[in-house]
Amino acid sequence: APASAAAVHGIKGTVTDSGGNALSAVYVRAYTGDGLWAASGMTDALGSYQLTSLTPGGAYYVCFAVNVPQGTSHTGYSSECYNNVPWSGSTPLPAGLAAVTVPAAGSATANAALEVAPGITGTVTGGGHPLPNVQVRFTDTSMLDRSTVTNADGTYGIALPPGSYTVCFGARFSAPVGSSGFISECHSNVVWSSSAADPPPTATPVVVTNSIVTVNADLAAGGVIKGKVTDSAATPNPLAFVNVTAYADGLDAAWATTSWDGSYTLTGLAGLPYVVCFADPGLGGSSTTGYLPECYNNAPNDGTFVGTTQVTPTPGGAPTIVNAALTTAGGIVGLVTDPSGKPLSGVSISVADSATGNYLNGATTGADGVYRVRGLMTGSYEVCFSGGSGPSAGGYLKECFDNQPTTGTPTPLAVTAG
Repeated sequence: APASAAAVHGIKGTVTDSGGNALSAVYVRAYTGDGLWAASGMTDALGSYQLTSLTPGGAYYVCFAVNVPQGTSHTGYSSECYNNVPWSGSTPLPAGLAAVTVPAAGSATANAALEVAPGITGTVTGGGHPLPNVQVRFTDTSMLDRSTVTNADGTYGIALPPGSYTVCFGARFSAPVGSSGFISECHSNVVWSSSAADPPPTATPVVVTNSIVTVNADLAAGGVIKGKVTDSAATPNPLAFVNVTAYADGLDAAWATTSWDGSYTLTGLAGLPYVVCFADPGLGGSSTTGYLPECYNNAPNDGTFVGTTQVTPTPGGAPTIVNAALTTAGGIVGLVTDPSGKPLSGVSISVADSATGNYLNGATTGADGVYRVRGLMTGSYEVCFSGGSGPSAGGYLKECFDNQPTTGTPTPLAVTAG
C-alpha cells in the first residue's frame, strides 16, 4: 500500500479587514507560552495562511502584522494577536493573550479581522489637479520625521502612533516638465523649504488619536527663475553642468544644472527674495583651470551671501531672468618625477590656503606624471605631494613645493585667477 502523507499539525486561518475583505501579505507568527518564536507564515491572495511543524497539544500565541498599506486603507492595519489584542509587532508579547492549542490531528483555526491603523491620509493637488511624487513629511514634537510620497492620483497615507504632527508637502519632484512647479508648504498654507531641518513654527499641528485624520493640500503655482551661464570671454561660450542653486533665508530652495547651451530653469519658487548662486564644475568655455563660483550679481559664492543681489520671482507669473558670466579660475599644473627624472603616476597633490592651512583642492598625477589643480581664487597656496608609483621599492618621501618638508611652513605658491 502507498505510504500515507505525513500528518499536518498546525494552525490555519483567514485574515481580513473589519469589513471582511481578504488581506494578503500579512505576517503571521506563532509563539510558545514563553514568548519564543515557533513558526511563521504569510497570508495569500485570499487572506489564508497555514502554520506547520507545530507540536500536537502545544499551546501557541498567534500574532498578525501588516507592513504595507493595502485593501481599503491608506494607512495600513494595526498589528494584533489572537484574539483582538493590540500588538507592537515585536516581543515581548502583550499580556492577556488567548492561546491556540494544536489538535492531535489536523490544524486549529485562528482568524483575525484587523482594524485600520490610525494615521494621516489626504490628497495633494496643484491647481485642482492631483500631484504625484510629492514628499509628505510628518514631524512629531520631538522633531522625529517620518515621510511618504503621494501616489499617481495625489493620495497618500501613513500609519502614525497617537501624537501631534506637523505635516509638510515638498513639491520639488512633482512638477510636470515645462511647468512653473508648485510651492512647497506645511499645513496650513505656510511656505516651506523641504531642505529645512525643522518645519516652520507657524505651521498648524495635526493631532492623531486612535483614528484617521484627513489633511489635504492644494499647492499654489510657483515662480520661475531662469537664465544662461557662460564664461567671460569677449564672445561668451556657454557652460554646461554648472550647479545653480536658489537660496531663501540661507536654505537651498531649488536647484538645477545647466544644459549644453548653458541654460537652466528653477521652478516651484515662492514670492520671496532669493540669492542665486553658480558653482563649477562646468564643461565648455576656453578655460583649462575651470571657473570661479559666484552668486548673482558677481558676488563671491562663499556661503556668506555678502554683496549678493536678491531676486524675487512672481508665483504663477513670467520668469525672472538671471544670467551669469563666470570668471576664469586660477590653477596649478606641474610634473612629478623621481630623482632620476622618471614621471611618477598616482601621486596625490593637496592644495591648502597658506594663511589658514585649510585644504581647498587636490589632484592626482597621471601616467605621464602630470597633474592639474583647477578652480582656485587669487591667493597664496601650499602645495604638497605624497604617494606615487615608481621603481623605488621603498616608495617616496612626502614633500611640499620647492623641496620643502611637510612639517613647518612650506614655501607658498602665488596663484592669479582671471
